[in-house]
Amino acid sequence: LVSPIEITQAAGAFRGAWISTPPGTATGNSNNPAGTATFGVHVPSSGTWHYWFRIYGPSASNNSWYEEVDGGGLSQLTTTQEGVWQWIAGRSYSLSTGLHTLTIGGRENQTRLDRILITDDPGFVPSEAPGADVTPPAQVSALGAAPSDGAISMSWNNPGSSDLDRVVVRFRTDGSHPQTP
Repeated sequence: LVSPIEITQAAGAFRGAWISTPPGTATGNSNNPAGTATFGVHVPSSGTWHYWFRIYGPSASNNSWYEEVDGGGLSQLTTTQEGVWQWIAGRSYSLSTGLHTLTIGGRENQTRLDRILITDDPGFVPSEAPGADVTPPAQVSALGAAPSDGAISMSWNNPGSSDLDRVVVRFRTDGSHPQTP
């Protein structure tokens, strides 16, 4: 974090904290933001990646941040409602596999940010809020694989978790395989 951006510990945020600029901080602009927060983001595969930010704007004049990836120029993120946490869509970026740098720039004082989500699903819209179920479903059981000519038939039992959405099967054809689930 680069001052004046600070971490504030409080209820109502993910993990009980958010970043913000303190009251009285001068308004930043895209060439000179009011502080920055920088995050390293590892992208597992090349493609288009969509960024989402959970922001709280206490008023219409204190409701925005800036964002950029890999120094591509700051773009404004603005809430549409006052006094509530809101998921705001950032830009989408065509990124290669590997490490990238996400920079959040301060624009207006007292605007809060407590969560960043990155997805390669263009239709995904986050709705998660603190206190929501954050326990993942159990793993599948009785995993079986039977090879045949040019194919592998797979079978498994889904866990009994009521919030199981789907099972995703990932595969590689280069001889490498993951060491853990």
